[in-house]
Amino acid sequence: MRVIQWNGSRRNQTMSGFKRYEDELYENMKIQGKGIELSRVYRPSNPITGNTVASWFLGYTTVDADIVHATIQTLAPVIYIRKPRRFVVTVLDLIPLLYPSISERLQWIPTPGALRKVDGIIAISDFTKKEDSKTTTYSFDQ
Repeated sequence: MRVIQWNGSRRNQTMSGFKRYEDELYENMKIQGKGIELSRVYRPSNPITGNTVASWFLGYTTVDADIVHATIQTLAPVIYIRKPRRFVVTVLDLIPLLYPSISERLQWIPTPGALRKVDGIIAISDFTKKEDSKTTTYSFDQ
């Protein structure tokens, strides 16, 4: 089985809680995932191709993966560009749906619809799980 982890962080990004989650998940999957061919795709480091929306088109590939795991919900819209066989997304935070900045608007507009198309969602808390179930009702006009 081939599994690809799509990371929202860049390869040489400063350590943060989010990057630690990605790195530890990857390392633990290597240890525990017997019989799994595991690889990861980082967000491009280039400031132009590495912005979230551009990276949807230029950065993330499926390379015949059986399962693709996006480690952050803002990668969910890649499903409109590439359709992985099985697509799982970790939802970390839904606050930008309620309080979006201008740049977050661009990446969040297609996110709720994309989350409805994925095969599985990993929510980091019960609160996020409950709020994620409401994503069908969120819109920036509310």
